[in-house]
Amino acid sequence: MADENSTIPELSAKEREALAFIRRYSAENGYPPTIMELASVTNVTPTGARDRINSLTLKGYLTRARGRSRSIVAVRDEDGNALLTEHGGADLGPEAVSP
Repeated sequence: MADENSTIPELSAKEREALAFIRRYSAENGYPPTIMELASVTNVTPTGARDRINSLTLKGYLTRARGRSRSIVAVRDEDGNALLTEHGGADLGPEAVSP
């Protein structure tokens, strides 16, 4: 866990795997993966992938917008350190889901 903010919850191994994939995919492609892509790579069902995204969002590692595809943005790395992203979550609009 990051020293800078001890209130950020630690991640399970499966959450770390999902976050690492989301970050890598986003960096390589310029946009985040779909639920189906995340499910395929992490060997879970689409519901399991959605659950991981929800958990990562609630724990403060991702932001996303309701009703918008490919809107997830990693705002923390796997160790809980804040990331400086191009979007910073600021472009998600009023529909953004708060962690």
